[in-house]
Amino acid sequence: MPLPGSAAGTAWRGSKFSARPRAAPTSIPAAAMLVTFEPATRNDLAALTDLRDALERLLGRPVDLVEREAVEKSRNFIRRRAILREAETVYG
Repeated sequence: MPLPGSAAGTAWRGSKFSARPRAAPTSIPAAAMLVTFEPATRNDLAALTDLRDALERLLGRPVDLVEREAVEKSRNFIRRRAILREAETVYG
């Protein structure tokens, strides 16, 4: 199944990271994805929603999408550093 954007020309890159504290397990953990869109689709809510829905179908569990730019601009330097250090590219 192609992910959104591949057929429509929307380029994106994705990395996975842990969004929840290790001491706080949930019944169905969400997959946390750090995404970067090309400038033309950066503020496209439909592209973000389509991507999340496709990833949820592919992975069979909830997906939390966070734009890399938002993390990079975060004032919480501890969380920012942890996310960016832990991010592992899985697409793009």
